[in-house]
Amino acid sequence: SHRTFSLQKEIEFTDYVCRGDSDSAIRLLREIYQEDISVMGDTDEMQECLLWNFAISVRRIESSIISEQDISENAGWMKLFSQNEAAETRMHVLEGRIRQMCLVIQKELMDKDQATVRQIKNYIQQHYQSIDLSNGMIAERFHMNAAYLSTFFKKNFQFAVFNFIICIIEITICNCNTVS
Repeated sequence: SHRTFSLQKEIEFTDYVCRGDSDSAIRLLREIYQEDISVMGDTDEMQECLLWNFAISVRRIESSIISEQDISENAGWMKLFSQNEAAETRMHVLEGRIRQMCLVIQKELMDKDQATVRQIKNYIQQHYQSIDLSNGMIAERFHMNAAYLSTFFKKNFQFAVFNFIICIIEITICNCNTVS
């Protein structure tokens, strides 16, 4: 009787991929593979069963979180996987697809973060004159807590929120002095 990796491990694997963390996803895949081979025996049948289970999991994740365009552009991985009989080659094919998916996800997450930073900057530029403008007010507007907003903004914009507000005020003052 063949054992497949646990639902808990599959959830953990899926979480790594959804966060774009290919190194952790691949490390977990290899760990599961080694554990199951050591428990069930290093037979060709066992390797094939495990690798197909992995391929099905990768395909399931792929179909739920990756765009149809990316899937069709990278559809050859499954054919390459099924045509190769060597376990190590199949594992490399899986790892390659995991890396590709994670790169797509990282780009999507980065694009989403950049869009949020643009929205925050626009909000600050529109409300910098408000007497009650604060990290807390901005954070509430964007459904974040103030500490996360500070970290998020600085990580994605290399400026602290407070410094950005001061910069906007200084630019406004300079523009006013130039006009006068």
